[in-house]
Amino acid sequence: SPKAGSEPAGELPAPVTRAHVLAWVSAYGEAWSSQDADRVARLYTEDAVYVERPYDPEGGVYRGHAGIREYWHTHISQREKDIHFRQFEEDLVFDQETGTATAKWEAHLSVLTRSNAWRGVTFLQV
Repeated sequence: SPKAGSEPAGELPAPVTRAHVLAWVSAYGEAWSSQDADRVARLYTEDAVYVERPYDPEGGVYRGHAGIREYWHTHISQREKDIHFRQFEEDLVFDQETGTATAKWEAHLSVLTRSNAWRGVTFLQV
């Protein structure tokens, strides 16, 4: 789960806002581009579940900060380089009533193939 903020014990978390979502997605992109596993993990709560492949529940689910860090060390830091992340802020859909959002971003990067060659990849994610 993305972390909404640091509230004192016993207090309700602050409501999620459009600005919070934009800042979170931007921080995610910066952490990915810098391949900083600790920075990525800090974006999530300690009990977060990171789903990298929603259609592969056995091979693409990482739990907690330790699981998220492990995924970033083994999959991102070792297999990706030259990452350029761009958020489409104007395309963000935010529902204030439910505190949910759909973000749109793209990333251009090079990935290490099974034959140990680097290949350019572009993602457009919504």
